Amino acid sequence: SRNRNNFFGLRCFKKCKASHCESNYIKFNTPEECFEFYCKILSTERYKELKGKTAEEAADILQKAGYAANPEYARNLKVLIRLIKNYKND
Repeated sequence: SRNRNNFFGLRCFKKCKASHCESNYIKFNTPEECFEFYCKILSTERYKELKGKTAEEAADILQKAGYAANPEYARNLKVLIRLIKNYKND
């Protein structure tokens, strides 16, 4: 995804034929464009429950809201969160 500047694995809508879609993933011109788009997604009504939550709580909310297709998304994200927290505390 790095060559697409797509750091979050953001997918295009089904049957998307736009030039910014490549193999069903959105292709961004810059990393900044990707982060701005990601922030817009997370600020929509669908993800309103994220505000004020811990990272672990946010993982569950994202999963529940249908953010990722992987049924293990929240669990996998929480593993990464714990690894990062443990690394910071060492």
